[in-house]
Amino acid sequence: MSINEMLKDKRILCLCEGAAEYDIMNLLLENELLIINKEDLYDEKLHYRKRVRDIEDQFLGYSHQKELIILRVIDSKNEQFNLKKAYANRYRVINIITNPEIEILIIIDKADLDEFNKTKSTKKASEFCKEKYKLRKIKKSGTMREYFNDVRKLTAALKRHKSNYGKDIYTIYDLLQRT
Repeated sequence: MSINEMLKDKRILCLCEGAAEYDIMNLLLENELLIINKEDLYDEKLHYRKRVRDIEDQFLGYSHQKELIILRVIDSKNEQFNLKKAYANRYRVINIITNPEIEILIIIDKADLDEFNKTKSTKKASEFCKEKYKLRKIKKSGTMREYFNDVRKLTAALKRHKSNYGKDIYTIYDLLQRT
């Protein structure tokens, strides 16, 4: 089943790891580039990542008119997300991976991926961006939005990022509409 089919006609609780992921997802939503829209989202907005127990208390203990899907935009392929038994079989969790960090999209856009790959064992993508491009506030809200004000650059970087992963790992690129 495709991710498009999994999300069709569902209520989506989209949890973004940090400000950069939140900015990217909001930018794509606002430009109507995603297979989901604001009306599909829980409370019609994106949410920041929270502890599992907080999510259960705040969102899952209620009946929903539509099936609720938890969509997590995170950088780690191995991060655990264990719902209580009462919720584990009731809610599907889909991970959208931005590994190694969402800031890799800037490095891809700048065509510096080879240079970064030589240093990635000692440097995170965000640190590389701070040093190489003088983006001191890379983790702050608004930085990714400002950098990717041309969404064509963003979608091109997302496509290139996806090329590093197989079909079994979802990335933000998988959430883009295909025209």
